[in-house]
Parts: sequence; structure tokens; C-alpha cells
Amino acid sequence: MLCESLERLKILEDIGGAAIIVGALVATYGVSQLAAGDGGAGGGVPAVATGDPSAAVANIEKITQKLEYLFGNATGSTHNIERSKELMNTLTRIGINDNAANRQYMMEQLAKAFDNRFVSGVLENGRYTIETVLYGPSGAAQMNSIWSEVGDLITVYLFNR
Repeated sequence: MLCESLERLKILEDIGGAAIIVGALVATYGVSQLAAGDGGAGGGVPAVATGDPSAAVANIEKITQKLEYLFGNATGSTHNIERSKELMNTLTRIGINDNAANRQYMMEQLAKAFDNRFVSGVLENGRYTIETVLYGPSGAAQMNSIWSEVGDLITVYLFNR
């Protein structure tokens, strides 16, 4: 399984080098699974605390909607517009500009973050916080995504590393 993923991720080398490949592997398998060298065969233990999240899958439609927000195209309140621009600036700083390939990359990274279920916290309202590292061609950022129990992406926070 890990070898197949390495082959699929080889194409990413052309758009961002080893950092993207490492980031994609971490997002796919989790740090503990890669460190254990088992390529996803059970080395990491997802930290989901409630419900039956194994039945949930990431809602791709919600992720697609949030991409507009991530790439600086928010509308509505001044707060939303300013926060959207901050997210876009962080993505740009790490080399993830708004284009079709990078939108696909972000969609994949967010879906993988949810699918891996390496949850860093459960909020009082039952939503999950998932922390990952997002790698771009020119840097990295910490990405915290908030998800509902049924796989709806609620919001994303990006922090400079």
C-alpha cells in the first residue's frame, strides 16, 4: 500500500519536491504509522473519542465550498473577508497559489486529514479538530481543520511554522 502511494505521489515531485511528498505521506498515513514503518497497517491509533466516525466520509462538496474561503474569495462579513485573505496569504507564502492543481492538492489534503481520523481534540459540540502539517513548494504551515461527525468541513485555520 505504501509503495503504491509512493508511485502515485511521485508526480508531485515535479510541482514541489520532497516536502510535498513527505507531507502527502504524513497526511495519508500519519506520523506514527510512517515512523513505525508499516505503511498504514495499524501502527497509529486514531484518537476519535465519540460516535462511530468509521461510517463517515469527508464531504467533498463542503471541501470544495471551503476552497473559495481558503483561497481568499470569501464574501459576507468584514471578518470573513479578512480571515479569508489571511488564509490565502499563508497558502501563498508556502507556495500554494490559487490554480486548479493546488485546489486539487488542498482538496486531497483535507479529505485525507479527515479520513485518517488522527483527531487532536473533540469540541464540546461534538466536532473534531484535526491538526496536520501542510507542505507547499516553499514552506509549511500548521493546518487545523474542524469537522462535524458526519464529515462536513466546518472551517480551517492555518498557522505559520
